[in-house]
Amino acid sequence: SGLVKLAEVQLALGEAKGALGSYGRALAIDGRHGQALAGVAELYLARGDFARAAETKQKLARAEERADAKFRLFVEAAELWSSRVRNLDKAIVALEEARDIKPDDPWVLHSLVGAYGDRQQWHKLAATLRALAAVEEPEERRTKTLYALAKLTWKKLREPTTAGQIFEEVLDLDPRHPTAFERVVAIHLEVGDFRALAGAYRRMILRLRELSSPEVDELKHSLFH
Repeated sequence: SGLVKLAEVQLALGEAKGALGSYGRALAIDGRHGQALAGVAELYLARGDFARAAETKQKLARAEERADAKFRLFVEAAELWSSRVRNLDKAIVALEEARDIKPDDPWVLHSLVGAYGDRQQWHKLAATLRALAAVEEPEERRTKTLYALAKLTWKKLREPTTAGQIFEEVLDLDPRHPTAFERVVAIHLEVGDFRALAGAYRRMILRLRELSSPEVDELKHSLFH
């Protein structure tokens, strides 16, 4: 529009305040004008007004039709909210909007894990850890994520049976895991399910049958004695 072109001329002349006013008038006519929103966001960034820059980037993301550009803008807004404004709740909103576009993006999932943990949003954290475990590589990282999910499910969600099943997933990936089987045993003893405990020992024996190393041999000895 003419107002956006005027703002660009004003910027070229170093008249940032006048450019911001012109962009504002353009947005009063069309609140989703992409060029105007992008210009406003850059001006706020240049002024160090990171909260308004983040808000404007989110508005621009919602107006953007291209998925990759929309995702990038939500991520930029989330980073501003988190690192510059220190507003974790608003960062979470932007991250969740980014995740709606790319549900399996590892960076977004890791960021949400940290944010949900800080806010003690345990159910959302559990769902995000599960999603992260599904996409993480290599297997060692997936094992650590599942282990964290199992501990969360046991201690924070207070769902010991489900936690035991997740610890079993950990052992399927890494039978040598130093503490996962101890947690499985503790859970079955806690709930008094001795049939399930016997089944857990049988599965562990099968996992270890084909493995051999000093630590595995030690674990086998503890299982059989």
